[in-house]
Amino acid sequence: MKLVYFFPVLLLFLNCSTFSPDKTEKQVGENIEELLAAKDTVTILKTQVSLETYLWRDFMPSSPPEGRPMRAVVTLHPVNSETIPAEVDLVKLWVISKNSVWSTSLEKVGESDYSTPQSKIEKMASGGPKWGPGITVTVLVQIKDPNGDYRLIKAEDQLIHRTD
Repeated sequence: MKLVYFFPVLLLFLNCSTFSPDKTEKQVGENIEELLAAKDTVTILKTQVSLETYLWRDFMPSSPPEGRPMRAVVTLHPVNSETIPAEVDLVKLWVISKNSVWSTSLEKVGESDYSTPQSKIEKMASGGPKWGPGITVTVLVQIKDPNGDYRLIKAEDQLIHRTD
């Protein structure tokens, strides 16, 4: 009799929206309106930064006929300074196409070291949807600043390129 009650309670716990295996990362909702409200520049410790993106799908001869899933490289640039403060990190990526959202964690590019001020911060993501190529999307990135605060930055009308 007790087992009958245990299973539904376990399912409720696992489906709870506050459950997160990584509680150190601030959770940002998947609400498209909330994401689209982000700005195209943000200020981190008096340094204004902007976002540059490159999105593509691979159709090289070694790829499947329908192409490989989308990949992305995102770059944070300082606007009013030569460098971005140390300990700034790019954490998560969202790509929005109409009413569809792809979100994923970002990975380092090469041997990046963000413990000192940088002239730019670059990260990448792979395994995206098979949207496009040739369409434009909105890209958002979650930034973690040196104080542990999180911000969103947006780049609109970003083209998904095709490599052949």
